[in-house]
Amino acid sequence: MNLFEFIEAIKKWREERGITIEQGRLGFAKNMFEELAEFFEAGDLEGEIDALIDMMVFTINTFEDTSKISKDYYVDFNINANIGNVVKYINSYIKSDFKDVSDFINLINELLSLIPEDYDISICLSEVIKELNSRTGAWSEEHKKWIKDKSPEAKAKWYKADFTMAYKCVGVLDA
Repeated sequence: MNLFEFIEAIKKWREERGITIEQGRLGFAKNMFEELAEFFEAGDLEGEIDALIDMMVFTINTFEDTSKISKDYYVDFNINANIGNVVKYINSYIKSDFKDVSDFINLINELLSLIPEDYDISICLSEVIKELNSRTGAWSEEHKKWIKDKSPEAKAKWYKADFTMAYKCVGVLDA
């Protein structure tokens, strides 16, 4: 799954659940900083990757004109990527009123650039889509985000993104 396909899949997920761009924008800063905390508290690379891609989902759910993103778009990896830049791009994107495509792209690029290069990003993105699509829930005005249903029946249907499948070195030493 490439980035354009991921953006389209998130857009479809949002529309199927009746979540509006405006709703996504309401809690954007709070939700992004919650995910930043999850990133720092993760304890392993898979937890960090999950937080980074969750931040991408929150970002995509605020961007209205996805037609400005080329189907041939490729990630311009920043070898100097850091969390400080993520905070800077979050701020810049909010100040643009979520309309500046370059702020959107800079934020997405920085998040993707923080995923270690020995992980296949396309597999990571596909895993997140499988996880999102396995969950039911509802929009919470209080939390300004989609809250997953945590009932035993709903949990029984959950898929958990498996980022170990995206690790490019799996099986190399298993000879």
